[in-house]
Amino acid sequence: MVTWPSLKMNKSDFILNGKPLRILSGAIHYFRVVPEYWKDRLLKLKGMGLNTVETYVPWNLHEEVRGQFKFNGNLDISAFVKLAHELDLFVIIRPGPYICSEWDFGGLPSWLLHDPEMEPRSMYPPFIEATERYFQKLLPILVPLQFYRGGPIIAFQIENEYGSFYTDDVKYMGHLKSLMITGGIKELLFTSDNHIGLRKDFLALPDVFLTVNFGNNAQERLHLIREIQINLHWWQNSGMVGLITGVRNIMCETRKLWQISLSKYWILELHSTSICFMGEQTLAS
Repeated sequence: MVTWPSLKMNKSDFILNGKPLRILSGAIHYFRVVPEYWKDRLLKLKGMGLNTVETYVPWNLHEEVRGQFKFNGNLDISAFVKLAHELDLFVIIRPGPYICSEWDFGGLPSWLLHDPEMEPRSMYPPFIEATERYFQKLLPILVPLQFYRGGPIIAFQIENEYGSFYTDDVKYMGHLKSLMITGGIKELLFTSDNHIGLRKDFLALPDVFLTVNFGNNAQERLHLIREIQINLHWWQNSGMVGLITGVRNIMCETRKLWQISLSKYWILELHSTSICFMGEQTLAS
């Protein structure tokens, strides 16, 4: 049995507080919703029968100007997580530094590009130094909200779909893991990749859970990840309802996953938007 402080894992289930837990999660990105609507959106998520809310953390909003950090208003991630807790929801955090999320520069701050030699998502020293400063501000906010300390956060994602990036900086992913652990993160750590990126061996970090995201072909994806990771029972079905994979397809794939008792995670951005000019350019194409 693999264990973290809160979630434990055997051959067929996650175990939390001595009981099996099937993680049914949907995404509500706090930074895409005004705080006045947070409770309404979380209740809608809960009304769908989900027990967990997931959110990315956008570095380029929290540190829009180098050295000036903002964690208030619709960027008050602590308040969002605490509200989810009040509503009896678990929370999964995906802090990046790169988040994709159909968000400008994948959530990386534009001021990084003031350095003409900048190599984002790598061990390039100026990038790592900026990431470390950011995590030194962000992680202390999240640490006391972990489940083992009485909060709702049960898992954290390391980076985002790094297997799809053009490079394979092996040390980079390991360094991010170390930053999170030394920063006080003790709950389950996981990575998320599509079926192509998942084949890259360097993504298999010790004591880090591998997950696969997909929009269809559930059985095929399951066969792949079982080849890579034994005892899998947590998958991601990353399809926006009615936008990417369509409602019928999601229903079909969900039935397949339900039959094999996997935990599931849907990207269901409920009544949220990309503000100002933060939408990724592909949204306009």
